[in-house]
Amino acid sequence: MLLFNALFLRESRLDLKFDEAKPNPLNLFGGEESRPSVRSLLLALLRSRAFVLICFLSLGCTIIRETFNIWTPVYLREYLGYGLSDAARMSSIFPGVGAVSVVTSGWVSDRIGVNGRSLVLFLGLTATAAALLLLMLMPSSAAGSPLPLIGIGIIAFCLLGPYSYLGGAFAVDFGGKRAAAASSGIIDGIGYLGAVAAGDSVARLSVSFGWQGVFVTLAAVSGVAAVGSGYLFYLSARASRAGR
Repeated sequence: MLLFNALFLRESRLDLKFDEAKPNPLNLFGGEESRPSVRSLLLALLRSRAFVLICFLSLGCTIIRETFNIWTPVYLREYLGYGLSDAARMSSIFPGVGAVSVVTSGWVSDRIGVNGRSLVLFLGLTATAAALLLLMLMPSSAAGSPLPLIGIGIIAFCLLGPYSYLGGAFAVDFGGKRAAAASSGIIDGIGYLGAVAAGDSVARLSVSFGWQGVFVTLAAVSGVAAVGSGYLFYLSARASRAGR
């Protein structure tokens, strides 16, 4: 990656002969040309209900994402009874399908615009909650059945693409030219607190309540996040109508 970036990465899209990117006109800093101070930047972001909501959505989505990144091989091996090498190989379905989802969601985002992203997020989180509940119902005797792997693939597709909007497109929408990087850093930073919870906390859940308890908890997190993304869609639509 170091060599690839050294050879091909450029500082600006202008260096590649593209037009300058146009910021979302509804960003929190408007057409402001001067660089805001750290204090004014943070105050503008944290006063926005929609931005704070995005941060909490990042927290919830990262809990789900990192749970599957960390624990899928263990679930396949200890609960479904797959061998070590099979569990390791089959667990690649989560990041593999997730990569397809991210590209697909980016293509969709280019066509539906700002308001549509929160709708895609709502639909994706709702489907993720449903798929998690289906995984909860899978008995340990389902080893050899494609259903658990299909369920994991559905979760990856419905979650990871819309999740990528949070620290990417949404951060740029909020920050514009002045604070896009700061927005992304704050959203991802709060999100990765969820990665901490996905480690020890999920391990304790699985020991105390089994994998059913883990999936019910994650389904609840996804359901709450879906409600939050529905409210985000409402705020986005209202802001567009009001021109702010």
